[in-house]
Amino acid sequence: MPRADRKTDSGYAGSLARILARQDRHEEAEKAYRLAIADQPERVEWYVGLAEALLAQKRHEAAVPPLVEATTLDPSRADLFNQLGLIEMHPLHAEDAFRAAIEAAPQNPIYHANLAVCLIDQWRLEDAEECLVEAIRIDPRDLSYPTDLGHLLMDMGRMAEAEGMFRRTLWSVNHNAIIDGPAWELYNDGRFDAADDLFDRRQRTSDDDYLAWSYRGMGTALLAMGQDREAVVAFRGAISIRPDEPTFHSELASALSVTGRGRMALRALQRAEGLRSAQKTGKMPPSRRPVTLGK
Repeated sequence: MPRADRKTDSGYAGSLARILARQDRHEEAEKAYRLAIADQPERVEWYVGLAEALLAQKRHEAAVPPLVEATTLDPSRADLFNQLGLIEMHPLHAEDAFRAAIEAAPQNPIYHANLAVCLIDQWRLEDAEECLVEAIRIDPRDLSYPTDLGHLLMDMGRMAEAEGMFRRTLWSVNHNAIIDGPAWELYNDGRFDAADDLFDRRQRTSDDDYLAWSYRGMGTALLAMGQDREAVVAFRGAISIRPDEPTFHSELASALSVTGRGRMALRALQRAEGLRSAQKTGKMPPSRRPVTLGK
């Protein structure tokens, strides 16, 4: 006997959408969430789920309207404003979203750091500096914020302040970079694999990436201020923590060249080119500086 037509059960549609999303069937989940929204437009979670399904399909612009609707329905959801800021293409709209996140949760340092990145994109560097200073005040233990602030100060030409910020980052933890000794004798002889083995024996920490880039930033600032030998020490610190980063080796080469140590500079350039070649051929992953955006 034929069954009578019935109106879609929005609760069922939402539950089905969640199941489909967990199974990575994002296109089907999108359709189910749209059905749920049509029947229950007041439910914030359906808009959030729809946005997540669209983001999983890399349809970032399409995810903006449901996130806007979700934040309109529940303006206390700082996490949704933050996510909206991360995917907004227009920098001013992104800034508005991050500021709304901060208004809803002013003690979350991630929102201040994300706003800083947005302001840097607009070349509003002084405003970005204030945001990073606030992030550091809220969470002084997170090394990403002073590291980012140090690089920002360098972009502003304030090298002495940048060097001080990087030095503060490095001394805030018990770092143990190798800046001298047998590893560097092997390195200067071109025996890079053997040097890496010695570098790898140092105690590893979860902050290694930020420490390495802080050493690099300090070296760059010292080099700009004419403190060439101190810059060599800083670049060596970066390499001992991340010997697979070609940028550190090429910048060490520049510092060594300035101090008149041409043979050592040549070795550092050889190492940098070898690492870049390995990255291009896929033998090792490309490297990049860690950033706070999207945390």
